[in-house]
Amino acid sequence: FKNVTASARYNYRDDKRRIASVFMPESIARTQSYTWALNNWHAISAAASYTHRTRDFADSSAQDTRTDLADLRLGYSPPHGGIRSNVYYQISNTQVARQEEVFLEVGEGEGNFRFNPNTNEFEPDPFGDFIRQIIATNDFIPVVELRFRTDLRIAPERFFSDSVTKPPKRALLRRILAPWTTETFFRIDERTTEEDVAKIYLLNLNFFQQDSTTQFGSIELRQDVHLWENSRKFSLRYRYRNRAEKNNQLIDGGQDRRVREQRLRLLNQFSPQVSTQLEFIHSEEDRLFQELTREDRKVRAEVMEMDWVYRPSQRVELGMKAQLGLNRDIIPDPATKANLISLAPRTNYSISETGRLRGELEWTKVFVAPKNRIIPFELTGGRRAGSSLRWNLGFDYRFSRNVQASMSYFGRNDPDRPQTQHFLKVEMRAFF
Repeated sequence: FKNVTASARYNYRDDKRRIASVFMPESIARTQSYTWALNNWHAISAAASYTHRTRDFADSSAQDTRTDLADLRLGYSPPHGGIRSNVYYQISNTQVARQEEVFLEVGEGEGNFRFNPNTNEFEPDPFGDFIRQIIATNDFIPVVELRFRTDLRIAPERFFSDSVTKPPKRALLRRILAPWTTETFFRIDERTTEEDVAKIYLLNLNFFQQDSTTQFGSIELRQDVHLWENSRKFSLRYRYRNRAEKNNQLIDGGQDRRVREQRLRLLNQFSPQVSTQLEFIHSEEDRLFQELTREDRKVRAEVMEMDWVYRPSQRVELGMKAQLGLNRDIIPDPATKANLISLAPRTNYSISETGRLRGELEWTKVFVAPKNRIIPFELTGGRRAGSSLRWNLGFDYRFSRNVQASMSYFGRNDPDRPQTQHFLKVEMRAFF
């Protein structure tokens, strides 16, 4: 068939080891591989492959191995473009090593984590004094791994004919649906020691993210609804996101993480020089630890963000980002409240096509109640109670096509630090 291609391959490998001028049997490996593809049949494209490999050892003390790998890709995209969808499915069986999380102390400002003695954990910090490393142990565990992705985009207007006059009802319906577009994304990742692999391969979600079998599992759903998505003057987007994650890979203990989020974003361009983005966010984040030394947290937040941009010319851009957040951790009784307000003016200046100068100042005020409560990182993004001030200045310049230079200066004054911190970095690059 002109739209279909297929292939099959079989490989037989007989390995022997030479001992005292005699070849002794070592192992026999058999591999079967199958592929199939469907190309642009009624707007459908698909590709599938399957590989099965066994290796049997002559030495009875050695463990025989079996490997399965299957991959499926499916796409649907009709010419009118009203709908577009893709499906990706992959399964395999492999071995994974238990992991150990290690934090190494480096010079101040050279790391990306810092230690918080109040919560007894390391927190992200772009100018911290620790770096994070994940070390694989020699404890290997055979697992079944599944990856599944699917996305669906719908533009209702494109289902209708280009004609706007015939018939009238059809033209009216097209005008009503014209501003709307939707996008749906769904993802599943699972690495598990479940022995009944068919339950995993057939996506029986009742056997996913189990404490006794799952090494790592994640299920995420994201739904976007757009109005006037491609309009530069005005657009609106609603996003719903739900993610559940279980991680039992670390030897120090596992954790469960759940995120539920709703966002409403509005973009408005008042003129070619002035534009504004408003975003309202309601989020719920739960982190539950098996390690007894770490405190669980359930964060609830309502956030309003505004980003104002003014471009008086092509070279100059002025901006102001403001944020108001009402945050609380509902596990303590009474709940820990950490409300914040933030203002961040910025500017960018372009020097023809050879360089750019940028600067930003951020002021944040955090109000905590009851006072002296420990603030988890997720509650305020790592900000402490009180006023924080941070500033950043950067300059990039290209002397020639092969020579570039950059300079960045960062400073901050945080309530939990006795002194103001300053970081300066200068870099020159030459390409040959």
